[in-house]
Amino acid sequence: MLFWGDISHLPSIQLPHPGATIELDVYPDMAIASRRRVLAESVIGGYAIGAAHLPFPGIGHVKKDGDGYGWVAVEYGAQGLKS
Repeated sequence: MLFWGDISHLPSIQLPHPGATIELDVYPDMAIASRRRVLAESVIGGYAIGAAHLPFPGIGHVKKDGDGYGWVAVEYGAQGLKS
């Protein structure tokens, strides 16, 4: 499992468009490069991701989606988490 901190602040924007930055990206070029690298590695490695700034439960997988990426959250229900 890979735990993310601030790879993505706004996943609904920054996953499909990894080149999008916000003011919190103090070094935008470095943030973009890091985001693109980690997203690509997450897909290639098939990692389970635990991440901040993602919808509850914040655990899932990244998938390639066109020129960007998408988020596939684990299923959460009365029985707990399911992948």
